[in-house]
Amino acid sequence: MYASVIVPFPLAPLTYSVPEELASALHPGAPVLVEVRKKRVAGLVLALQANPPAGVERIKPLLGPCSSLPEVSESWVQFLLWIAHYYHYPAGQVLASALPPNPSPPTKPAWRPGKLPPTEETLSQWAKRGGRRLALWNRLKDAGALFSPAPEDRDTLRKLVASGHAEKILLPDDASPEPVHDSTPPGPSPSHDQARALEAICGSLESGKFTTSLLEGVTGSGKTEVYIHAALRARQLGRSV
Repeated sequence: MYASVIVPFPLAPLTYSVPEELASALHPGAPVLVEVRKKRVAGLVLALQANPPAGVERIKPLLGPCSSLPEVSESWVQFLLWIAHYYHYPAGQVLASALPPNPSPPTKPAWRPGKLPPTEETLSQWAKRGGRRLALWNRLKDAGALFSPAPEDRDTLRKLVASGHAEKILLPDDASPEPVHDSTPPGPSPSHDQARALEAICGSLESGKFTTSLLEGVTGSGKTEVYIHAALRARQLGRSV
């Protein structure tokens, strides 16, 4: 089952897959939590359908019910859509105007290990530079997530994020400091040579300047994996690929 959901942003209705355990509780007008641009957002179910929209390959699942929005009738949802159609306005923007302020659940920042693991050479360099970055990395790796960094660790944490060795995420305000696992299917870890190439390429990306990199390797040496990791880092920095 699939649900068409309107969220309080200037967007058209979005489609999400419905987990089996939620299917019986959903109906037009039901408040739900969904993911939009890596953030948890409250929205309203517009309609339910058996099949996904044509041409859509990847559809995110609904995260669950939402208590921060009231449950409304199907006629109220249809009234919102009529307003959107009449005034040629995005349905999400109409919903935002009709809801009380801040309908999305509160979140808090957390930090977790990034997609680019440090090489042995990098770990050795961190150890020689006083060990603060190495100690913080080990805490992140062991705990899975860091919620309240000490003031003296914040600058080091920013450096880990800038280098791709850590990333900042938003979690529900009631989340407990437990390990956070990435939902992205695990891929192969870069080899020593791949990681060295990635550090050079990602360093160029993070400089903000236009640079050209030549990646040389024989067939089967893993160049494509380097491209994928570099593209991921570029997207994390808000760059196009």
